[in-house]
Amino acid sequence: MLQRRGEMTGSGSDGGLGGLGGLGDGAPSKQLLGTFMGVFLPCICTIFGVVVYLRLGFLVGQAGVLGALLLLGAAFPIAFLPILSLSALVSNGQVHGGGLYGSLRKSIGPDLAAVIGIMFVAAYTVGIANYAIGFAHALVNEAGISSKSAVNVFPWNAPGSWVETLVASLATFAAAIICSWGVIVGPRALLFVFALIVISLGLSMVSCLVSTTDPTSGHTAFSINTLRNNTAWDLTPFGPYATNTPWLMFEMIFPGFTGVIAGANLSGDLRTPRESIVKGTLLALLFALATYLFVVFVLGSTVERPTLKTNMLIIDTVVSGATGLPIVFVGICATTLSSVLSYMMGAPRVLQAIAKDNIFPILAPFGKGWGASQEPVRAIALTWAVSQLFILIGDLNLLLPVITGSFLTVFCTVNITCFILELSPATFRPHFQLYSRWSALLGFILSLGAMFLTTISAVVAALLGLCLALATWRSRSKLATVLRGQGKVLGVVGVSSVSGGASLATEPFLSNATRGDGYPDALSRGGGSGGR
Repeated sequence: MLQRRGEMTGSGSDGGLGGLGGLGDGAPSKQLLGTFMGVFLPCICTIFGVVVYLRLGFLVGQAGVLGALLLLGAAFPIAFLPILSLSALVSNGQVHGGGLYGSLRKSIGPDLAAVIGIMFVAAYTVGIANYAIGFAHALVNEAGISSKSAVNVFPWNAPGSWVETLVASLATFAAAIICSWGVIVGPRALLFVFALIVISLGLSMVSCLVSTTDPTSGHTAFSINTLRNNTAWDLTPFGPYATNTPWLMFEMIFPGFTGVIAGANLSGDLRTPRESIVKGTLLALLFALATYLFVVFVLGSTVERPTLKTNMLIIDTVVSGATGLPIVFVGICATTLSSVLSYMMGAPRVLQAIAKDNIFPILAPFGKGWGASQEPVRAIALTWAVSQLFILIGDLNLLLPVITGSFLTVFCTVNITCFILELSPATFRPHFQLYSRWSALLGFILSLGAMFLTTISAVVAALLGLCLALATWRSRSKLATVLRGQGKVLGVVGVSSVSGGASLATEPFLSNATRGDGYPDALSRGGGSGGR
């Protein structure tokens, strides 16, 4: 059995991780979360962001039902395989705070773990901006709010877009305030949001399937002819893009799968993190895929293709015409705000854990928490401030490829990390067994291949991130020792040039017990049962 005390509070000298789970021995432990509240809800509410309401119909219009199923089928393994690698990483011994960063820290050391953690924070921050803009777009359209002036924030923004920018900024500020109140308040808000999503989406699909009295709306109710006409591909240019390709459509819908790693960010706030992260994440991904497939089928069989291509809010149009109620608007607000809230809970906790390890001294002030549960208020403030820079982009079609590239980078890194650790089974013994080194390698290849098929800017950013991570690992961590086949890590390996050749210099690698980071040495080696 795992020691619940270790999961709740950790050690007072945990190098920055136990602080997320409590204040150490003798400190009052905070209320902990279960699988549903702590993992499934953050994951599913983050997955159900902009895509489910604002992009699935457009996807069907451009790619057809078969093309949409193909793209969703391609996105699923790219998101699923990193979950297997993630589950292996978080089940390698006891799980403390800092989410995936905490798991990577004890497996590969804080240096590379911090680099990967920064990738996570950056991707989450872009996600916050994306979903906030989606919410602002829906609110401005539903309320009929428009700017009387043609002022735009930046040249690439549409005239008058400063209204949406302001709404998005205020929405992220409200999310930051909610998350500052504590980790229990956030999931409770997500529970309310999830209920709204389920009710709204269910009523929307029923409204699409029933008959209509408006033949000009493009809504035919369920029709075999409509389904037949919406089956094949029919790609046309849209928005800022002069040409359209299957890869661009992939970029538009892949952010609908990126929320699968959101649950791992609250590992220090879970009662049984090792079990909860695995179960909650897998269930959320499967639930999301089933929902996407159902929505694609319903829209493909009830709405004509020209309408799907031109009306991003077609579900809202159909439902409002059938019921006269803003059901879809409520759903859009729920999905986008839940994603903002979930990322706003996750990113600051990862950032706080990295800052406590002092890998990047400039981040040290953000390692301090507030209150008895050490809430990352400073990290929340920084996350909000950085998200405002991305909000100024002001266009969902421009932000979605950035999110895709950012998370593909993270998925690549998670998979290759798990694969390399598998080469040293003596130091990597996860309790999660539904994975292998080959699933991790396949996940890396698929994620890397997807990056090369997306926009050039995303590929460049991804490759730079991977090069930085590998360079850090080569100079400061265990990689060389693992590849030399020594099995048990004995040192931190560095490379130096001697007389035109390379020599390996090894310095003692301090055990976890020596570091005093709160992780028993037996657990750092896999430790058999994984606990005491």
